[in-house]
Amino acid sequence: MEVAFEKVKLGKEAKRQIMIKDLYALGITEYENHSLEDLDYYTLRNALSVARIRIDSDSNKWF
Repeated sequence: MEVAFEKVKLGKEAKRQIMIKDLYALGITEYENHSLEDLDYYTLRNALSVARIRIDSDSNKWF
């Protein structure tokens, strides 16, 4: 059981690193006054979603 947990943990860390890389590529270096490296998986997921919505928005001003 512990082996499966470790694989999930490593999988989330790999996804976390990819999200950090994607946010840097969009020019975002912090979210809510916190460095991206300090954020957890779920907060990074939220930050990336918000960033993509803002970029894809026609007016980019509806927030």
